Amino acid sequence: MRGFLPVLLLCVAGCVPGQRGDAPADWVSRSAALAELPAWSLDGRIALQVGQRGFNGALSWQQAGDEMSINFRGPLGAGAFRVTGTTGALVLESANGDTYLLDDPQGTLSAELGWGVPLDALRYWVIGLPHPAYEARESFDPTGRLATLEQLDWRVLYERYQAAGDWEMPRKIRLHNGDQVSIRIVISRWSL
Repeated sequence: MRGFLPVLLLCVAGCVPGQRGDAPADWVSRSAALAELPAWSLDGRIALQVGQRGFNGALSWQQAGDEMSINFRGPLGAGAFRVTGTTGALVLESANGDTYLLDDPQGTLSAELGWGVPLDALRYWVIGLPHPAYEARESFDPTGRLATLEQLDWRVLYERYQAAGDWEMPRKIRLHNGDQVSIRIVISRWSL
């Protein structure tokens, strides 16, 4: 009977639910607060690799609720474009004045620019959140911030964070969509 008690305790302890690598408590409050940001903007650099072709330039993004304005300027203005509107009604304006309605943003960007990214998800990813409407796999750094995210066939790596007011916001982000598209974003300024 004496040997039975330790075995029973081990069995009971094995049945107690434990942490499965779930989100840290800090993440729950952080993600809820970030999701409620009414507006934000960022400035930085972006580099894209699409197959053997590479692009880089300046990135400026303003987000107010569902309204977004994304500006990309390549070296010496080459390849400049602007995306404005809401997720359901985005407009792409190219440097030469061509305008496209983006009823399928990822598809149209892919057709017109040679690369596509889910802009409705990217607006969450750049602030360090998964898109709330889609399933995601996440991992966290020791301070409870998002370290990696897998969502919509994209892998997002948060390599560095920076202080932005009372927040720690992403500074360096890498995004990969298999072998097709690789994006690096380095954010130099946040306004929250």
